[in-house]
Amino acid sequence: MDQSEHLQNEMIRDYLEEVPFFGALKDDELVQLAQASRMITKASGEFLLRAGDEVTHYYLLKEGTVAHYYLKPNGKRFLVQAHTEGSLFFVSLALAQTRHGGYLEVFEDTRAICFPSAQTLRLSRSNSQFAQNLLQFTVNDNLRLNDLVSNFLVDARARFSRFLFRAALESGKHVKGEIHFDLGTTKSGIAATLDLSPETLSRTIAQMKDEGIIDMVNSTVIIKSVRGLARLSESL
Repeated sequence: MDQSEHLQNEMIRDYLEEVPFFGALKDDELVQLAQASRMITKASGEFLLRAGDEVTHYYLLKEGTVAHYYLKPNGKRFLVQAHTEGSLFFVSLALAQTRHGGYLEVFEDTRAICFPSAQTLRLSRSNSQFAQNLLQFTVNDNLRLNDLVSNFLVDARARFSRFLFRAALESGKHVKGEIHFDLGTTKSGIAATLDLSPETLSRTIAQMKDEGIIDMVNSTVIIKSVRGLARLSESL
């Protein structure tokens, strides 16, 4: 290890001691995590992560501003959250070790610590208090994300419900108290028409299925609760 790398590890370790998230880690564990992590700098317009990238790290922002957003089918951005100095973010997504459909774009020149999820998980297996803190943080993190997108999802439900109502009026058939009709297009086509991302449309459909409002069999839509669909369509 050269001198500059050693100094960087020492600096990262000092930062870790200031963050409550890492408070349960012992001195040697802080050293291990610091050695596995790195300090990165990015200029405005660069990316920490692009759609389709595998999420293997999470971040502690020391300077700058980073935007977390998705691209809509029309090319516009749907902002999930803007991260500023002191933000610890992407913990839940990194621990899931999956690919992400969104972007992390640098809006102001940024300096951040990049933590590997693999090393974090190893530490959680040997430190029960850290594991408990990690679980609590990820639960709260997911709740925060849900709150941030909830209004957008309600709007998506209303738009999709109105689309279904129009389609049902045009070609729906009554079958034993339900209304059946064929979508006549792909889900990606519907998403583009309604200015929704395919992921948002899929979540919306899943929610409406769970609530017993609709069902779908291939391209056939089954409206199980006309009243429920009407209620959603009025929520714009």
